[in-house]
Amino acid sequence: MARTAGGGRFRLAPALDRLFDEIDQTWPARSKASDGWIGDLAHQRRVSQHNPDERGIVHAIDVTTAGIDKARVLKALIGHPAVWYVIHDGRIWSRTYGWKAKRYTGANPHTKHIHVSARLDRDAEQWVGRWLGVVRRPAVRDLRQGDRGPDVAKWQKAIGVKADGVFGPRTAAAVDELKREHGWKRDGVIGPRIRKVLRSRLEQ
Repeated sequence: MARTAGGGRFRLAPALDRLFDEIDQTWPARSKASDGWIGDLAHQRRVSQHNPDERGIVHAIDVTTAGIDKARVLKALIGHPAVWYVIHDGRIWSRTYGWKAKRYTGANPHTKHIHVSARLDRDAEQWVGRWLGVVRRPAVRDLRQGDRGPDVAKWQKAIGVKADGVFGPRTAAAVDELKREHGWKRDGVIGPRIRKVLRSRLEQ
């Protein structure tokens, strides 16, 4: 579904909407804490591609780096035919300067997300190709004590323990309690059967 705001008066450029969707498909458990597209009051006070143009179209997004392969995303974006510039971790890569990395001097160094600005033309807005190449869902790994990551936090939330992304003793105990209720071997591992149970909880 296209991202809209302001009672439908403003919308994200379709190409960037597809980029969001492709990233979500590739990393379904990723964090979205720093995601964004339409400008807040601070953006509205200055020139920014997060602000809608005269047609109500926004030409920039921020993609949270936690839970994605940021090197892969940056490689796909820098030099892309639909992109004007990319900012991340205090650096900017711009079509204007031949994509050579330069120090970014703006107030926000964009350390927790990648900022992507599309070119301001209809061809870029409507670009329909793949951003990251062939989309493949990553293999779902079995999780056990000592593991970390967004996928750990996802299942912790379903189990009902603190979703800190760290598989510790409390998470293992909660997993074993759930397995005990189902008459399954208590090994502290989140495997296929327990994921099926937890997935149904997330969908409720």
